[in-house]
Amino acid sequence: MSLEKNLKQVLENIESSKNKSNWGQNVELIAVTKTQEISTIKECYKLGIKTIGENRVQESEKKFSYFSGFEKIKKRFIGHLQRNKVKKCLNIFDTVD
Repeated sequence: MSLEKNLKQVLENIESSKNKSNWGQNVELIAVTKTQEISTIKECYKLGIKTIGENRVQESEKKFSYFSGFEKIKKRFIGHLQRNKVKKCLNIFDTVD
């Protein structure tokens, strides 16, 4: 199944779940791009993904330097953060979860 078809299915599932819920909460889709190639991330961006999640500071720093579209994407650090990487993480990511 293609990335576009997978994304469409995920978005449909989100909408279906929101319609069944009485809470009316806002839902943000976060594409976790850990170990993914830049080409895949670019494709996600072209398909409308505006938020990505990463959990490796050094890998993310390299990825973000290769793609000019990253300044338009919300970058979230997810997972465990080592103490010695906090400063670098805060300079790279928009949020830390």
